[in-house]
Amino acid sequence: MNDESKELNIDKSDKIVDNGDLPEVTLVPEEEESNPQAVIKKLRQALKESQKERQEYLEGWQRAKADFVNAKKQEDSDRQSFVKFAGGSLIQSLIPTLRNFNLAMGNSGWESLPETWRKGIEMVRKELLETLAAQGLKETNPVGEIFNPEEHESASTKEV
Repeated sequence: MNDESKELNIDKSDKIVDNGDLPEVTLVPEEEESNPQAVIKKLRQALKESQKERQEYLEGWQRAKADFVNAKKQEDSDRQSFVKFAGGSLIQSLIPTLRNFNLAMGNSGWESLPETWRKGIEMVRKELLETLAAQGLKETNPVGEIFNPEEHESASTKEV
C-alpha cells in the first residue's frame, strides 16, 4: 500500500469522525500483510485489552449503581425515621391538649355552658381522638389495673 492511496481514501471521506477514547487503529505494515498470523495475533491482543477495559467499566458502573441503590434505600429509611420521630413528638405534644379537653368536660361548670358550645367542644375532642387513633394512639383507662411500666407511664410517685 502506498501513501497516495491512503491520501485518496482520506480525501474521499466526507465525514469527520471524532473517535474520542476509541483505540487508535494503525495500518498494518507491508511486511505484516504477508503474515496473517501476526495480524491475527495483534488483533487478538487488542481484543483482549478491549475486553479487559470493558469489564473494568462494567464493574465500575455496577458498583456505582449499587451505591446509588443503597444510598436511595438509606435516604428512604432516614425519611421514614424522621417522619415517625416527628409524628411521635407531635402526638406527645397533643396529649396535654386532650387532657385539658377532658378536664374542661369534667368540670362542674361544663353543664352551665350553652349546648352548642358543649357540642362543638365535644366534636373537636372526638376529631382529635380520631386523628390520634389513626396515628396508632388509643385511649385506655388504667384505673384499677396494676401498674405495668412496659405499658403505662408514671404521672407521679408516692412514698410507700
